[in-house]
Amino acid sequence: MLCFSWISQAKEFSSSFVHNKIDSSIISLSLTQKEEEPAALILHVPLNTVTEPYGILSWNPKNVQENVCLFKGYVEHIQQEKGIAIVYLKAFQDESSWLRIAKEFRSKETFCPYFFDDEDMRPESVLADQLFVPYWCPVSGKCKLSHVTSSLEVFHPKENVHIINYCQNPGINKLKIVLRAQWIQQVQGIVNVFPWIESAFPNKEVATYTPESLKKIWPKSGTLLGNSGYRVLHSELIVNQRKHEFLTLSNPDRIVQRYVFDGSLWIFWNLKQKRKEVIQTVWPSEVPGKSIELHWNLGAITSAQAIDGWSPVRAYKTGDYVRFGQQIFESIDDHYSSIFQENVHWKLHEERTKELFFTIQSSFFLTEFGKRAFDFALQRAYKIWLMAARCCHLEIKGSIEALLGITLEHQLILEYPKNNTFSGKVTQYTLSSCQGISSISVLVSGLHPNSWKSCDIKSVSYQDASCYAMNYSDGWYDDPEKKEGKKGAQYAAYYHSKPKDLYAYGQFFLGDQLLDKIDVRCVDTDQFQALESTTSHVFRSRFLRPTSIRLHFRKLKGCAALQHHICVKMFQGLTAFSP
Repeated sequence: MLCFSWISQAKEFSSSFVHNKIDSSIISLSLTQKEEEPAALILHVPLNTVTEPYGILSWNPKNVQENVCLFKGYVEHIQQEKGIAIVYLKAFQDESSWLRIAKEFRSKETFCPYFFDDEDMRPESVLADQLFVPYWCPVSGKCKLSHVTSSLEVFHPKENVHIINYCQNPGINKLKIVLRAQWIQQVQGIVNVFPWIESAFPNKEVATYTPESLKKIWPKSGTLLGNSGYRVLHSELIVNQRKHEFLTLSNPDRIVQRYVFDGSLWIFWNLKQKRKEVIQTVWPSEVPGKSIELHWNLGAITSAQAIDGWSPVRAYKTGDYVRFGQQIFESIDDHYSSIFQENVHWKLHEERTKELFFTIQSSFFLTEFGKRAFDFALQRAYKIWLMAARCCHLEIKGSIEALLGITLEHQLILEYPKNNTFSGKVTQYTLSSCQGISSISVLVSGLHPNSWKSCDIKSVSYQDASCYAMNYSDGWYDDPEKKEGKKGAQYAAYYHSKPKDLYAYGQFFLGDQLLDKIDVRCVDTDQFQALESTTSHVFRSRFLRPTSIRLHFRKLKGCAALQHHICVKMFQGLTAFSP
């Protein structure tokens, strides 16, 4: 016998009296439990019924004193229809139980922040790449998880049940997955161009007979070199006293001074480029149904330039990291930097150098972060396909005694059709009662038989420049030699491609590549000849042209928005597998 009672305060739920109380004014009721939704109870009562904010539904089995609680909830809304009142109640939800589950999944490495925010705790985002669906206990309100297709908990009806309906809905025959990323790619570094300036002088020395003019034109620290992304980080020009010399001209009465300079000219360069990238694939299956397209735009993507470049005028501590060129170094002592000495103050950090290389590649989807995003998209698409592959639905009906205790965690194995076995997950159940007659109907959803088959995909010619025969992710690799290998599908992807755009070569920039050319005019040899040719016995320095240096840097300016398209070829079709 079903018992329902109204409750004015939530604290009365713990009272055993209300479990046995019967409100005879109930005309009919229907309790429905579905995946991803709290249980809902619908009551049909006379218009003059006095209702309360809360309600409890219980069942009194035969020959048992204690009632079994079936539902606890609150009134959501009430409406009138054809002379009766329809009361809609919703079961309580224990949000703390869901948050514990959500935080556990958020801590897993599979979570991809480019799709959802870290603080987004909705079940549809937390479980987007997980083969689980949530449901809430209609009594305790606690959240529980159930596998999408199967369960180890098999429910055995206590009495005979009847099959009242079977239907097969269309599944998904083909998935087209399109993933878009828009981001700012950044390549930066520092380089000392002084050695290349020296190489432009005769004898590989910065030498002149007009030292004051050279000091005057020498770039100062902080100077911006045009608008192409270059800035002087540190500048120094010092006379080398050991090489400083006095020379006698052919006229013995005339002696001139030749100045040789040492120094440094550290240039910081920064190259930014807007990127628009698309990676897409088509994933077929043997399940009959429709073709759908899944389009996802990734959220904010930033260039992973978290480690600053080395600076020649800065104090460093042991354990500090810097980027020098395209490598990451770790400080091995406390020191104040002047020149970069790898074996004295720094050691190469190979792991972080490898990470840096990934962050500055030509394509985001070739980085570890991009591969992770694409893997997440595949897993998310796989779950969508698997949910749709549960397209064989068997509806059974039985008494409360036969099906009491069934939940969305259970698996049912039935004989259907004759001499055949139908196995599926419980995805919905409904308890109905009208005029004293009660029953439970259960919807059992099973996978289409073809979902276990993998459609063959013709091999791809990997000589094509846009597609490379490399396994994009080990997580989707299926080893046929092992029975318990990693499940899923293989796919080939654009990989190990040489950059085809000018910007992409920025990751390989060295100092001499940043400089297109160096023009040095009136070098010391030219000045010496000019002095020799002077006929006057009185030397006038103002008639001697000063040494000048002109640096021609490569322009660090990208396109308005560089586009990149990657086509992925799947090795294997969509296939269901046992958890």
